[in-house]
Amino acid sequence: TDERARRRERSFLSDDKVPAGTVPAVSLSPLNNTATVAAGRDSKFGARTALKFDNVLWSVDAPDEDGNPAVGQADVYHAVGDPVLSGALAGFNSCIMAYGQTGSGKTYTMMGSEKEPGI
Repeated sequence: TDERARRRERSFLSDDKVPAGTVPAVSLSPLNNTATVAAGRDSKFGARTALKFDNVLWSVDAPDEDGNPAVGQADVYHAVGDPVLSGALAGFNSCIMAYGQTGSGKTYTMMGSEKEPGI
């Protein structure tokens, strides 16, 4: 069984209501393929846990904490879609599952737009 875990992070949308001084509960490091998550209710001072992924894809408008630019749909396809498609064409059962909070970008990642098609 070949199971892979990937995480894609998007920036807040203009209609997201984000209070001033909000500290993100998750910080990503695509260089290390880790997501560090705040544990407990107070993400500013709570304990943090690092989670390891096969890929961490940064889709926020600004560079990530390592200075890497945001990835586009083509980058997501090469990291996620291409290996799954190759496995399917080789005869393996394959599945891509998008999971997350409402408005987090699941449909955009899978379906894309006219200019940037999805997976």
